[in-house]
Amino acid sequence: MNELRKRNPDVKVTWLAAHPASLVLKEQGEVLHPYAERFACYSAFAENAVAENNLNLTSYVFQSSMGWIRNVMLFKRLIEEEHFDLTVGDETYEIIIGLIFKLLNIKIPFIIIYDFLGLNSMTGSPLERFGTYLLNWIWSRDYRVLAAKDRQALFIGEPEDIPDQKFGFLLPNKRDYARNNYTFIGYIVRFDPQMYTDKNKIRSSTNPSAWTERARQHKLSIDTSPELSGEWD
Repeated sequence: MNELRKRNPDVKVTWLAAHPASLVLKEQGEVLHPYAERFACYSAFAENAVAENNLNLTSYVFQSSMGWIRNVMLFKRLIEEEHFDLTVGDETYEIIIGLIFKLLNIKIPFIIIYDFLGLNSMTGSPLERFGTYLLNWIWSRDYRVLAAKDRQALFIGEPEDIPDQKFGFLLPNKRDYARNNYTFIGYIVRFDPQMYTDKNKIRSSTNPSAWTERARQHKLSIDTSPELSGEWD
Protein backbone atom coordinates (compact mmCIF):
# COMPACT_ATOMS: atom_id res chain seq x y z
CA MET A 1 0.00 0.00 0.00
CA ASN A 2 2.86 2.36 0.72
CA GLU A 3 4.15 1.96 -2.83
CA LEU A 4 0.67 2.50 -4.24
CA ARG A 5 0.28 5.70 -2.29
CA LYS A 6 3.67 6.92 -3.50
CA ARG A 7 2.45 6.53 -7.06
CA ASN A 8 -0.98 8.03 -6.37
CA PRO A 9 -1.25 10.07 -3.14
CA ASP A 10 -5.00 10.52 -3.68
CA VAL A 11 -5.83 6.82 -3.74
CA LYS A 12 -8.37 5.71 -1.14
CA VAL A 13 -8.36 2.13 0.11
CA THR A 14 -11.09 0.54 2.22
CA TRP A 15 -10.47 -2.86 3.77
CA LEU A 16 -12.92 -5.66 4.51
CA ALA A 17 -11.06 -8.08 6.76
CA ALA A 18 -11.74 -10.22 9.78
CA HIS A 19 -9.75 -10.79 12.95
CA PRO A 20 -6.74 -11.08 13.27
CA ALA A 21 -5.92 -9.39 9.95
CA SER A 22 -8.10 -6.46 10.98
CA LEU A 23 -5.86 -5.82 14.00
CA VAL A 24 -2.75 -5.59 11.83
CA LEU A 25 -4.49 -3.22 9.42
CA LYS A 26 -5.63 -0.96 12.25
CA GLU A 27 -2.11 -0.85 13.66
CA GLN A 28 -0.88 0.29 10.23
CA GLY A 29 -3.46 3.06 10.13
CA GLU A 30 -5.55 1.49 7.36
CA VAL A 31 -9.27 2.19 7.02
CA LEU A 32 -11.59 -0.73 7.76
CA HIS A 33 -15.16 -0.66 6.51
CA PRO A 34 -17.73 -0.96 9.35
CA TYR A 35 -18.88 -4.24 7.77
CA ALA A 36 -15.53 -5.74 8.73
CA GLU A 37 -16.91 -6.35 12.22
CA ARG A 38 -19.49 -8.69 10.68
CA PHE A 39 -17.10 -10.47 8.32
CA ALA A 40 -16.73 -14.15 9.23
CA CYS A 41 -13.30 -15.04 10.61
CA TYR A 42 -11.18 -17.48 8.55
CA SER A 43 -8.99 -18.27 11.55
CA ALA A 44 -12.00 -19.38 13.59
CA PHE A 45 -12.99 -21.78 10.80
CA ALA A 46 -9.48 -23.21 10.74
CA GLU A 47 -9.41 -23.67 14.52
CA ASN A 48 -12.69 -25.57 14.37
CA ALA A 49 -11.31 -27.86 11.65
CA VAL A 50 -8.10 -28.69 13.53
CA ALA A 51 -7.81 -32.25 14.79
CA GLU A 52 -4.75 -33.51 16.68
CA ASN A 53 -2.68 -30.51 15.56
CA ASN A 54 -3.49 -31.16 11.89
CA LEU A 55 -5.55 -28.95 9.61
CA ASN A 56 -7.31 -30.72 6.78
CA LEU A 57 -8.09 -28.13 4.10
CA THR A 58 -11.03 -30.06 2.68
CA SER A 59 -12.60 -30.29 6.13
CA TYR A 60 -11.83 -26.62 6.70
CA VAL A 61 -13.61 -25.55 3.51
CA PHE A 62 -16.77 -27.51 4.25
CA GLN A 63 -16.91 -26.41 7.89
CA SER A 64 -16.53 -22.78 6.84
CA SER A 65 -19.15 -22.95 4.05
CA MET A 66 -21.94 -21.24 6.00
CA GLY A 67 -19.60 -18.47 7.06
CA TRP A 68 -18.46 -18.08 3.48
CA ILE A 69 -22.05 -17.68 2.33
CA ARG A 70 -22.56 -14.92 4.89
CA ASN A 71 -19.39 -13.24 3.66
CA VAL A 72 -20.59 -13.38 0.07
CA MET A 73 -23.90 -11.76 0.98
CA LEU A 74 -22.11 -9.10 3.03
CA PHE A 75 -19.70 -8.38 0.19
CA LYS A 76 -22.60 -8.17 -2.25
CA ARG A 77 -24.30 -5.59 -0.07
CA LEU A 78 -21.08 -3.64 0.32
CA ILE A 79 -20.36 -3.24 -3.40
CA GLU A 80 -23.98 -2.29 -4.02
CA GLU A 81 -23.84 0.48 -1.41
CA GLU A 82 -20.36 1.83 -2.12
CA HIS A 83 -18.81 3.13 -5.32
CA PHE A 84 -15.44 1.44 -5.64
CA ASP A 85 -13.30 1.64 -8.76
CA LEU A 86 -11.61 -1.70 -8.12
CA THR A 87 -11.93 -4.68 -5.78
CA VAL A 88 -8.99 -6.91 -4.87
CA GLY A 89 -9.39 -10.18 -3.00
CA ASP A 90 -6.43 -11.94 -1.38
CA GLU A 91 -7.40 -15.63 -1.52
CA THR A 92 -11.08 -14.72 -1.19
CA TYR A 93 -12.32 -18.12 -2.28
CA GLU A 94 -15.87 -17.48 -1.14
CA ILE A 95 -16.07 -14.50 -3.49
CA ILE A 96 -14.77 -16.40 -6.51
CA ILE A 97 -17.18 -19.25 -5.74
CA GLY A 98 -20.00 -16.73 -5.44
CA LEU A 99 -19.11 -15.44 -8.89
CA ILE A 100 -18.88 -18.93 -10.36
CA PHE A 101 -22.37 -19.80 -9.13
CA LYS A 102 -23.67 -16.31 -9.99
CA LEU A 103 -24.53 -15.38 -6.42
CA LEU A 104 -22.66 -12.16 -7.15
CA ASN A 105 -22.66 -9.79 -10.05
CA ILE A 106 -19.67 -7.50 -9.72
CA LYS A 107 -19.89 -4.64 -12.19
CA ILE A 108 -16.50 -3.17 -11.32
CA PRO A 109 -13.02 -4.61 -12.01
CA PHE A 110 -12.15 -7.54 -9.78
CA ILE A 111 -8.73 -9.10 -9.06
CA ILE A 112 -8.11 -12.22 -7.00
CA ILE A 113 -4.70 -13.25 -5.67
CA TYR A 114 -3.69 -16.92 -5.37
CA ASP A 115 -0.55 -18.60 -4.04
CA PHE A 116 -1.54 -22.22 -4.57
CA LEU A 117 -3.91 -24.13 -6.82
CA GLY A 118 -6.14 -27.09 -6.09
CA LEU A 119 -6.56 -29.48 -3.18
CA ASN A 120 -5.33 -33.02 -2.57
CA SER A 121 -6.91 -35.71 -0.40
CA MET A 122 -4.73 -36.41 2.62
CA THR A 123 -6.51 -39.59 3.70
CA GLY A 124 -8.13 -42.58 2.04
CA SER A 125 -11.58 -41.52 3.21
CA PRO A 126 -14.09 -41.79 0.32
CA LEU A 127 -15.97 -38.81 1.73
CA GLU A 128 -12.83 -36.66 1.74
CA ARG A 129 -11.87 -37.80 -1.75
CA PHE A 130 -15.31 -36.86 -3.05
CA GLY A 131 -15.20 -33.51 -1.26
CA THR A 132 -11.75 -32.77 -2.67
CA TYR A 133 -12.89 -33.66 -6.18
CA LEU A 134 -15.95 -31.43 -5.84
CA LEU A 135 -13.87 -28.46 -4.66
CA ASN A 136 -11.34 -28.97 -7.46
CA TRP A 137 -14.18 -29.17 -9.97
CA ILE A 138 -15.45 -25.80 -8.74
CA TRP A 139 -11.95 -24.29 -8.79
CA SER A 140 -11.39 -25.45 -12.36
CA ARG A 141 -14.44 -23.37 -13.35
CA ASP A 142 -13.08 -19.99 -12.31
CA TYR A 143 -11.96 -19.39 -15.91
CA ARG A 144 -15.60 -18.49 -16.61
CA VAL A 145 -15.34 -15.66 -14.11
CA LEU A 146 -11.92 -14.56 -15.33
CA ALA A 147 -12.97 -14.48 -18.98
CA ALA A 148 -14.29 -10.94 -18.54
CA LYS A 149 -11.81 -8.21 -19.49
CA ASP A 150 -12.14 -6.46 -16.13
CA ARG A 151 -11.35 -9.57 -14.06
CA GLN A 152 -7.98 -11.16 -13.43
CA ALA A 153 -6.24 -13.72 -11.24
CA LEU A 154 -2.69 -13.04 -10.04
CA PHE A 155 -0.56 -15.95 -8.88
CA ILE A 156 2.28 -15.28 -6.44
CA GLY A 157 5.03 -17.58 -7.63
CA GLU A 158 6.01 -19.37 -10.83
CA PRO A 159 4.29 -22.07 -12.93
CA GLU A 160 6.73 -24.64 -11.53
CA ASP A 161 5.24 -24.08 -8.07
CA ILE A 162 2.02 -25.69 -9.26
CA PRO A 163 1.93 -29.51 -9.41
CA ASP A 164 2.02 -30.85 -12.95
CA GLN A 165 -1.06 -32.98 -12.39
CA LYS A 166 -4.79 -32.91 -13.02
CA PHE A 167 -7.37 -31.42 -10.72
CA GLY A 168 -9.01 -34.81 -10.88
CA PHE A 169 -10.68 -37.30 -13.19
CA LEU A 170 -11.69 -35.63 -16.48
CA LEU A 171 -10.49 -32.28 -15.10
CA PRO A 172 -7.70 -30.12 -16.58
CA ASN A 173 -4.02 -30.17 -15.69
CA LYS A 174 -3.40 -27.67 -12.87
CA ARG A 175 -0.21 -26.14 -14.24
CA ASP A 176 -1.55 -25.80 -17.78
CA TYR A 177 -4.78 -24.36 -16.43
CA ALA A 178 -2.92 -21.73 -14.44
CA ARG A 179 -0.75 -20.78 -17.40
CA ASN A 180 -3.85 -20.23 -19.52
CA ASN A 181 -5.91 -18.32 -16.97
CA TYR A 182 -3.65 -16.67 -14.39
CA THR A 183 -0.93 -14.03 -14.46
CA PHE A 184 2.24 -15.09 -12.65
CA ILE A 185 3.93 -12.24 -10.79
CA GLY A 186 6.86 -14.09 -9.22
CA TYR A 187 7.74 -13.96 -5.54
CA ILE A 188 7.19 -11.18 -3.04
CA VAL A 189 10.52 -10.65 -1.31
CA ARG A 190 10.20 -8.60 1.89
CA PHE A 191 13.92 -8.46 2.63
CA ASP A 192 17.22 -7.58 0.99
CA PRO A 193 18.89 -10.84 -0.15
CA GLN A 194 22.30 -9.16 0.26
CA MET A 195 21.73 -9.17 4.02
CA TYR A 196 21.97 -12.96 4.01
CA THR A 197 25.19 -13.56 2.10
CA ASP A 198 27.36 -13.86 5.24
CA LYS A 199 26.93 -17.46 6.47
CA ASN A 200 28.73 -16.85 9.76
CA LYS A 201 26.48 -13.94 10.58
CA ILE A 202 23.38 -15.99 9.81
CA ARG A 203 24.58 -18.86 11.98
CA SER A 204 25.32 -16.56 14.89
CA SER A 205 21.90 -14.91 14.62
CA THR A 206 20.16 -18.30 14.78
CA ASN A 207 22.32 -19.60 17.61
CA PRO A 208 20.18 -20.64 20.63
CA SER A 209 22.28 -18.48 22.94
CA ALA A 210 21.54 -15.45 20.77
CA TRP A 211 17.82 -16.08 21.05
CA THR A 212 18.15 -16.52 24.81
CA GLU A 213 19.83 -13.14 25.04
CA ARG A 214 17.07 -11.54 22.98
CA ALA A 215 14.46 -13.11 25.23
CA ARG A 216 16.27 -11.78 28.31
CA GLN A 217 16.37 -8.28 26.83
CA HIS A 218 12.61 -8.40 26.32
CA LYS A 219 12.04 -9.66 29.89
CA LEU A 220 10.59 -12.86 28.52
CA SER A 221 10.38 -15.72 30.99
CA ILE A 222 10.86 -19.12 29.34
CA ASP A 223 10.55 -22.48 31.02
CA THR A 224 10.16 -26.07 29.90
CA SER A 225 6.39 -26.13 30.31
CA PRO A 226 4.00 -25.70 27.34
CA GLU A 227 2.96 -22.31 28.69
CA LEU A 228 4.88 -19.17 27.82
CA SER A 229 4.63 -16.19 30.08
CA GLY A 230 6.36 -12.87 30.20
CA GLU A 231 6.22 -9.17 29.68
CA TRP A 232 7.32 -7.36 26.54
CA ASP A 233 8.78 -3.90 26.57
